[in-house]
Amino acid sequence: MLFSVAFLVLWLLPMAYRGVTGNRQLIPAYPVFLRYLHVSSCLFTHRAGFWPVLYMQLQFSPSDHWTTLPDDPFFQMSPFGYRVRLDEFYRMKMYRYPLAREELARWIAGRYQQLHPHEAAPTGFRIVLGRYQSRSNVPPGQWTKPLMDAFSPEDLTILYTYQFQPAGDARE
Repeated sequence: MLFSVAFLVLWLLPMAYRGVTGNRQLIPAYPVFLRYLHVSSCLFTHRAGFWPVLYMQLQFSPSDHWTTLPDDPFFQMSPFGYRVRLDEFYRMKMYRYPLAREELARWIAGRYQQLHPHEAAPTGFRIVLGRYQSRSNVPPGQWTKPLMDAFSPEDLTILYTYQFQPAGDARE
């Protein structure tokens, strides 16, 4: 009985109050160590230093610049919230496996040629990781992928580069 009353008074009622009012501060006299029990962020003791943002790029001649591709034509479904399958590819560390990287590169190049049949075939593919600093001000509303130009050069890393060869062989 005592446990039930303590549970109700110390956890359930303050949690309901916070949920109904949206008040971030509970009661000023409420102990800090108990406040941590009312937020889901208490499950994560440290925040991530950055949010990974992935970009696909194609090159159309060996001396040409890299063209950043939009995600929408290649990943029309977002079964992972705002993230697409490329983000899951990164999260599951599939970029470490040469066969998975090659398959992704060939699929993106093939899909690009289907979407743009009158353009030149790509000669190179790469994945660039942008590190969106979590200390940055997050714009209100739904998350949208920032443009690659918004990142400083220090916050961009090339994860993988694949060069297509005319004979079918490829170099990494």
